[in-house]
Amino acid sequence: MGKKFSAAVSDWVRKSEAIADVVVKTSVQRLAERANLDGPSVGRGASAGKGGRMPRVTGFLKNTMRAEIGSLPVGPKQNAEKKVFDDDEWSRGVSLVIDQMKPGDVIYVGWSAVYARKMELKYAFMKGAAMEWQGIVNDVVAEARARIGG
Repeated sequence: MGKKFSAAVSDWVRKSEAIADVVVKTSVQRLAERANLDGPSVGRGASAGKGGRMPRVTGFLKNTMRAEIGSLPVGPKQNAEKKVFDDDEWSRGVSLVIDQMKPGDVIYVGWSAVYARKMELKYAFMKGAAMEWQGIVNDVVAEARARIGG
């Protein structure tokens, strides 16, 4: 009976760690998505946003979002060519970094555009998303519980 109990506890620990890993990664991903959700749009009208706070002209600021494990992210600072970016260009790199996270890692997410701090002070896209952190985590935990029947 001792070996069966020990095996059951080991299996439970492995499953719990896997669930915790999914909850953390999913929550960080949703936080990044929330911070980068389009808000006021210059040139397309204020109603062109998607309910977020990220200001949008060319999409450059949004697409300078980067993530790094253990250090501050770096990226492009200026959009000299005035390139217009697709909505999802930023997400691939950020998602890959989030997926590489291990328990205990510290992940840094930020924007590299030279004017990012000024826009954050005006629109609070990062602060607004951070204020939703607990709700994001609660939602992800509830989804995980529903999937595993807990």
